[in-house]
Amino acid sequence: MRSDASRNHETILTSAIAVLARSPQASMRDIAAASGTGRTTLYRHFPDRQALIDAIYTRVLAEANEITARLPSANDSADPVHVVADLCVELAGLGDRYRFLEQHVPGRSTREAEQALERGTPLTDYIETAQRRGRIRDDLDSGWLFEVLVALITQVATYTRTDLAARGALLRATVCSILAPPSS
Repeated sequence: MRSDASRNHETILTSAIAVLARSPQASMRDIAAASGTGRTTLYRHFPDRQALIDAIYTRVLAEANEITARLPSANDSADPVHVVADLCVELAGLGDRYRFLEQHVPGRSTREAEQALERGTPLTDYIETAQRRGRIRDDLDSGWLFEVLVALITQVATYTRTDLAARGALLRATVCSILAPPSS
C-alpha cells in the first residue's frame, strides 16, 4: 500500500473508532467526514460497513495479543496471581474502548471461536506453568480458569456502580480470589 493510501487507511480507521464509540449507528458518511476523506476514499479502503467493522475488530484482537504478549515468564519472581489480575484490568480497559463493537460484530463462527481459544494460549500456558510451580491454584483446569477470566473481563464493563479505578480494584480482587492457591 502506498504511504498516502496507508495514511488514509489509518486515518479512516482511527476516525471510525472515535465516531462509532460516540455513536455506534453513525453512517459511513459521518465516518468519512470525521476522517477528512471523501466517501469514495473510504469505500476504496472499506467496501462496506462490515469490512470497516472487521478491520476494527482485527485491531482489537491485535491490541489484545500485544497486551497478552507482555506477560512475563511464569518463572519470573513476580506473583503470577497479581500479574494475571493486572492483565485482566488492562484487557477490560481495551474492552471499554471498543464496547461499541458489541452492536456490530455478528456471533462468532466456530473458526472464530477456535482462533479466540488459540489467542488465549499464551495466558493459558502462563497459568499452567504457574500451576506447576504451585503459584496459581492447580485444582481447576487452566482452560476453565482462562474461560472464567474471559467472562469476567467481558462482563466487567456492565458494572456501572463504581468509577473505573474502583471497578479495576474489584476486578483485581476477584481475579486474585479465583487464582490464589488454597492456603495450607
